[in-house]
Amino acid sequence: MINVINNVKKVCCIVFWLSCLAYAENSNEIAISIDFSVYNGEGSILLCWSIPDSIKGKKTIIYSQKFGDKEFKEIAVLPPETLFFLETNCYPGERYFYKIVIQDIHDKFFSVDSENLPFGSCDLIQDQFLFNNNLQSVSNLLVKHIKDRLLPIQIGDNYSQLLEVLPIDKIKDYNWIEKFPSSILNALSETIDKTNDIISNSNFHADIMDYESLYRNHFFLTPEMWDEQIYNAIVNIRSNWRMLYNTYPSSIEMLNTLDPFRIVSSVNNFPDSSKIMLSVFHEDKKKSKEWYILSGDEYVNLEKFIVSDVYNFVVNIPTDWNYVSLMVDDSIVQTLPVLKNRSILYTLEGDIIPRTYEDQNFIKIKRDASSLWFNEIIWNANLRRLEVELAGRPGLNEKYFIKVRDEIFWNIDPGYSFNTQYIDSLLSFETQFDSLLIVELQSLNDSLTITHEFIILDTISKSIARLNDSGPWALANVNTLGSTNVISQNNYDSQLVPQLFVLYQNYPNPFNGQTKITFDLLENAKLSLYITDAKGRVQERILEEEFYNSGTYNFLWDAEHLSSGIYFISLQAEVDHLPPALISRKMIYLK
Repeated sequence: MINVINNVKKVCCIVFWLSCLAYAENSNEIAISIDFSVYNGEGSILLCWSIPDSIKGKKTIIYSQKFGDKEFKEIAVLPPETLFFLETNCYPGERYFYKIVIQDIHDKFFSVDSENLPFGSCDLIQDQFLFNNNLQSVSNLLVKHIKDRLLPIQIGDNYSQLLEVLPIDKIKDYNWIEKFPSSILNALSETIDKTNDIISNSNFHADIMDYESLYRNHFFLTPEMWDEQIYNAIVNIRSNWRMLYNTYPSSIEMLNTLDPFRIVSSVNNFPDSSKIMLSVFHEDKKKSKEWYILSGDEYVNLEKFIVSDVYNFVVNIPTDWNYVSLMVDDSIVQTLPVLKNRSILYTLEGDIIPRTYEDQNFIKIKRDASSLWFNEIIWNANLRRLEVELAGRPGLNEKYFIKVRDEIFWNIDPGYSFNTQYIDSLLSFETQFDSLLIVELQSLNDSLTITHEFIILDTISKSIARLNDSGPWALANVNTLGSTNVISQNNYDSQLVPQLFVLYQNYPNPFNGQTKITFDLLENAKLSLYITDAKGRVQERILEEEFYNSGTYNFLWDAEHLSSGIYFISLQAEVDHLPPALISRKMIYLK
């Protein structure tokens, strides 16, 4: 009997000792109130929690216990800033309880109240083929939904990339068409209409919400976060798509007005190599005529470059060419400068801008947006005087300047304003120059100098301005320096008809020996009429600041003493104190 009593005492002591150990161990965990939620999903359970600011966490330990099991198991150790955990190691239909233990920087442990442990279960994935583990955001999901609905229409890589940009970027009113060769852009009509049906459909929001059970946990979103992100993404994608869809017809119309080829870029690594890049805008028209690249008396026949299914091609040219002209049959399509040791792009709106290594497409509709830009240029080649106007709304810390031949001519200090500013300056150059004069608009941002655009000057005077302050360049005969350009546009690439005179195309053109030059003078004016070659050198002065009454005038010009090539007839008129108006036309002389 005594032995039994002693054994009972020993057992009681052991139980008490174990209880003390358990208490000592458990007493190391301090129960606190933690906002801890669990959300079910297909193939997953999402855990999210918050930690009181009074606790400086060192790590967070996640425990799980399947219903029916005897103990919790550690399933993850996370850094203190992590407040979400996605449980995918779960069986559909099973119930799981979860516990969080937070270890602070003093190695104290805090845990959620054990009497209020949350639980959840993962649902069976209804369609394994529908789930894409590579999707990482709501934006990705919207794009996938649209692509799935576009089947069986085959969409290329360019269109696929465009769809991926739609939900996340603010698409400008022009840049999206730069992603497509024009022949592909024309063929996108069916795809564009089908995409519009998908995005504009009244059930679009409901269709996306059907993905919640499959993807919400995967994106680490609570139900409230899911609703908000879906709403914002759809609003953004619809806004961007409306702009794209509404501008598609006008973009097609604009591209249809272009010639089959166009010079879009040049690279001149003087004196080693020089080349130009051309883009094909109309595959069906490119072989119908003869195409050449020329400068002065030299030319390159493009026949060998014109092959099927080629949208861009490169042509090597002599390194001493300052200008290149694109010629079809007997007509000049483009004449553009080639800058020494520069890589440049020629936009469809007439800008000359730097080409960077990041440029994947040669085609540019217009210059990239900047807070300040060239807005009006008046160049007097005889006096070597440049009047330049800049327009824009530069920020407080933005620094802009004009550079000519690596020398800063104008540090721009417009002052801060909420409205568009128009600032102008007069730049004079004391010495003559034999080659092109390059005027650069640059800015300084975090010690990085950025060139935004170029103005190229030669021996021909000119007056140009941007249509409506932000549009393409056009010839201008009205001086609006220091104020908005009061210039209207009849079509995409129209040029202004001077109010003082009309200079007609010479006849015949091309010509052999002699050609007739005709112009109408609408007001009495002082006139200069001269001939220059393709490099801008004056070959003959027919009139030089001579006074003429209004009327129609004809001049016969004899070019037999000159070599075959491209020439320009330029007429400059000046009335009273107004700045001179100038217009030029190309002529082709063939012996």
